[in-house]
Amino acid sequence: MAYTTAHPTDKIKIIDPTDKTKKIAFAASGITTGTTRTITMPDSDVTLGDSGQSVYDVIVAASGGDYTSIYTAFNTEGSNKSYLIRKGTYSETSSVVVPDNCYINWQQVVIDYSTNNLYFNLAATDDTTMVGNVTIQGDGVAASGNLVNVGGSDNDFSGLTMQVVSESTGTNSTLIVQLAGSDNDLGHIIVQDISVSATGPCIPIWPVGITDSKGNFTIKNIDMDTSNTLSAMRIQSSSLRNVFNILIYNVTNASGGANGLAIDSGNNYNCIYGVSQNTSNNLSDSGTGNKTGEVAV
Repeated sequence: MAYTTAHPTDKIKIIDPTDKTKKIAFAASGITTGTTRTITMPDSDVTLGDSGQSVYDVIVAASGGDYTSIYTAFNTEGSNKSYLIRKGTYSETSSVVVPDNCYINWQQVVIDYSTNNLYFNLAATDDTTMVGNVTIQGDGVAASGNLVNVGGSDNDFSGLTMQVVSESTGTNSTLIVQLAGSDNDLGHIIVQDISVSATGPCIPIWPVGITDSKGNFTIKNIDMDTSNTLSAMRIQSSSLRNVFNILIYNVTNASGGANGLAIDSGNNYNCIYGVSQNTSNNLSDSGTGNKTGEVAV
């Protein structure tokens, strides 16, 4: 039997069974006149806290938010804000620059760069926390094919999974994800399922001058045909004291060799764990003091 009798909110109280002074009251005064709002319970236990738009300073959504463009939201609102990016595909026409000192929750978001020479820019981002799931897809920067550029310092992306989908190659090189900066937790970055012909050196994930950082990286099913070098991950430019967990698998180059993990001379005291398999050269380490013995090859 369903009961539809309406009662004034000031007449309804839920009382704690052991302490009658503890009560829950309801208030409907903030609802628009003539409107009914429905509370729907999930099939699970929940603990109520702050909810709704008040949790975030800025909401980006296809409808019902403060902005419909991620670029416009970040560019307008800037640093020292909390952002909720709601689920959906956002066709951005400018490179998204992530602001400093922010909290950003990505709710299964796809950033689709519909024009060339655009990328996801964290090169100078500091003290920002990102969580959730975001996919970056597009052609990247015309010359380098760069789609994601991470730098800055003291960022916490430990709760973030970022998938990077490269749809083209650069005219000079293809460096899909570039990692620099210091004291960053990079979360989980995934580059996979790519089959292209390329020009110049190709590196799906490129740690270059990164220090004192950590991250998890998946690089698999990469087929990049280049007469130059292909390395799934190549660590260069004095990258020091990092801790990386890697899954590198099935990386091929029809025109030459394909490296799995390659560490150049001068990149020292890094700890690398995980798997690097099914490449022409699964592991090479020319640095000093690196720990790579726990990489399965």
